[in-house]
Amino acid sequence: MKKYFISLAILAAALLSACSLDLEPSGGTIIEQQYENAYDALTNQVLGNYQLMIEYGGDHDIFGQKCIDMHTDLGSGDMALRGRNYGWFESAAFMQEHGTYSTFGNWMWISYYYKIIKNCNTILAKRDVTVDYSDHANLSSIELGEAYSYGEALAMRGYCYFWIANYFGWQYGGFSTAQNQDLDEICAPIYTEETQIGVPQPAMSATDVYAQAENDLLTALAYLDGYSRTSKTRMDADVVRCWLAYLYLQRGYFNKYNDDFSEAYQYATEVINNGKYQMLPYDDVLTNGFNSVSSKNWIWAVDITSTEATGLASLFGQIDIFSYSYAAAGDYKACDEALYNSIPYSDIRRMWFHDTDTTSPYDRTFVYAPMQKFYSPAREIMGDRTWTNDIAFTRIEEMYLIAAEAAYMNNDETNALYYINELVSERDTAVVVNSGDFTDQLVYNWRLELWGEGRAMLTRKRMGLSIARGQNHFQGGGQPQSYQSFVYMIPTSEANYNGDFYQNFPQHKTN
Repeated sequence: MKKYFISLAILAAALLSACSLDLEPSGGTIIEQQYENAYDALTNQVLGNYQLMIEYGGDHDIFGQKCIDMHTDLGSGDMALRGRNYGWFESAAFMQEHGTYSTFGNWMWISYYYKIIKNCNTILAKRDVTVDYSDHANLSSIELGEAYSYGEALAMRGYCYFWIANYFGWQYGGFSTAQNQDLDEICAPIYTEETQIGVPQPAMSATDVYAQAENDLLTALAYLDGYSRTSKTRMDADVVRCWLAYLYLQRGYFNKYNDDFSEAYQYATEVINNGKYQMLPYDDVLTNGFNSVSSKNWIWAVDITSTEATGLASLFGQIDIFSYSYAAAGDYKACDEALYNSIPYSDIRRMWFHDTDTTSPYDRTFVYAPMQKFYSPAREIMGDRTWTNDIAFTRIEEMYLIAAEAAYMNNDETNALYYINELVSERDTAVVVNSGDFTDQLVYNWRLELWGEGRAMLTRKRMGLSIARGQNHFQGGGQPQSYQSFVYMIPTSEANYNGDFYQNFPQHKTN
């Protein structure tokens, strides 16, 4: 694939070296070079955040956002762990991370989202409070560049707070009435650029955390208006709209007396209608491989080069049997058997997963492995030792599902059916979704279309879905699993740092 932007790792290194630049004017004026140095340092700090999203964390189940996606998909049960040779992801697969003080929870809480938030706050602390960075017409060229950098930092911080609200929030939804509207339960501390460094902040409610995420994303959208990014790695206005759509959809189930579903529908359809991204067509469903940033359906993604590659500790290392790593060595990840059995033969996505056809060249070794969804192009078992397959964080198909769901929750059946059928028509030509089977099809398509992409927990929590696992899990096969279990607990490290938060967190709450 064509590599068309500078290595993130190199830019992260530049961030460190930028700290030594003399950015202060020595006299009453500031020279052009000092302006350029300041702008470059700011840009490098922003790019450092993207590096954290793919950074190797020391263990082979810690590699940024995609490892969290795998943890939650395994924990929800739609992804099944099929081997126990190396131990990675066991706590998630064995349902030991929800409601416990797990090691992974400690890392996710402190070393990932709050580390990114801290970096964002360092960037945002540089904003000139006298400048309106959303008023692009009256900004200088330097200020406009700053507006874009601040917009990316705000977008990233809002994205992090969205996930924090959903990991640590106690709210659960349902299609008809909210089963638990605990937006006012203690959720997490909030840190902004105005927070004094080193001072623990009090626990805030899910309402507050959602509000922080919403404000950050909306402000980012205003700052990023007109911004043309240099690669899909960067967050732009479309990426922000995607995560605003997610935020309003997710919160709408617990906050039904406002316009959340209308907002979710608006932002999702804005991304769809601008025409920049096209849904993966039927003919490409089995040939795409989910391995290239050039895919027209990918909105936010990373072009992994040899510099960024994290080897065995990577999405493809853990999920793709054609990569030299754990999946091919026995600890492969598979589609939940019950979910697989629900896929009709007319749905082309059934072929994403290796079946039990003994005529296959792979026999029965990797039953239900995602061999035609996530795969290295050469398709030789253990053949890829570069680990440079690209990864996606957001794609256009999600916006079709959000638009359909938000319209349905707003009693707009016409648009709900339109958007879900737009997706289904490119996946199963024998099915047309009608009003009678809409909710079943919506759940099914969220679970299948986004399999392995970190959306299973969100789907189950907001919809209030309790679904038993299939029989092909290494542990817990056939076990009922309630949506009420999908709450991560405050880790011990945060308890030691913030005693007030620990005392108020409802860690002993029963569901």
